[in-house]
Amino acid sequence: MSALGERPIESIEYTDVFEASGAGDALSREVSVYIARWFAAALKSIFVTFDPQIVVFQGYFAFADEHFKTALLEEVRKFLYYPSNHKLELIFDRRSWAEVETVGAVAALNTRIMEDIRVFTE
Repeated sequence: MSALGERPIESIEYTDVFEASGAGDALSREVSVYIARWFAAALKSIFVTFDPQIVVFQGYFAFADEHFKTALLEEVRKFLYYPSNHKLELIFDRRSWAEVETVGAVAALNTRIMEDIRVFTE
C-alpha cells in the first residue's frame, strides 16, 4: 500500500509524490517515472527545433527525486535525433518564487533602465 493512499487525492502534490518515491514508495515511484516520461516527450519536441544543453526545472518539479531524473534522461537518450555525444544538464532550481521573481526584477531593471543611456541624458 502506498504511503499516500490514505490521503484524499486532491490533497496530494507533486512534491509529496517525489518525497514518497525517494523514500521507496513503489506507487509513488511509478508515478514519478510516468511523469518523467511525459516530460521527456515534451523535451523531444523541443530537441527537434532547439539544441538545449541545459534544462531548468522550477516549482514543484525542482523537488523531483532521483527516479524522475534517471527516467527522464533514459527516455531522452532513446530519442533518435538526440546526439549520443550530447551532454544534457538538468538543473533543479529549488529557490523560492519570491527569490526568482526578485532576480528577474533586478535583471529587468538593469537591462531596461541602467543600460539605457536615454534615462540619463534626457
